[in-house]
Amino acid sequence: SNPPRPCRYSSERQVSAHREMLTHTYTSTFISQRAYSACDFLIEQGKHICSRAGARLVVMTIPDILELSPEGIKRLSSYCADSTSFDPDMADKKIDQICARLEVPFIPAKSYLALADYNRGDRHWNARGHRRVGQALSELYDVEVSLAQPPQTAQR
Repeated sequence: SNPPRPCRYSSERQVSAHREMLTHTYTSTFISQRAYSACDFLIEQGKHICSRAGARLVVMTIPDILELSPEGIKRLSSYCADSTSFDPDMADKKIDQICARLEVPFIPAKSYLALADYNRGDRHWNARGHRRVGQALSELYDVEVSLAQPPQTAQR
């Protein structure tokens, strides 16, 4: 019998699939319209599920590391067949619109993260990145708690 062979899922195939996904994330295409429509549906369903459980849904978008530098943005735009509709903020804008309509709190993590918050040569956060995302969630929590409290009345 032949010995087991390793999976042929190469990093080259992974990079190619990632680039294909990115081309639709930042441009207005049929696929991106379908994807954002699916996001709308899923966020609405998530909101209802959380509500039934007595919880509140929060949506956070996580930026691709390429979104965090001018060089990375230039590289992203080079992947797109239609560079005229390229917008590195498209995902945040679309998700923000959906969340605003559904009254779901939205955090674009791009507002909190920088290149230094990612592991070198990796798309995962380092300890600093985790702290910064934790800070973003903590700030939202503080706002939510303050809004939920009844207003203080002045004592006479």
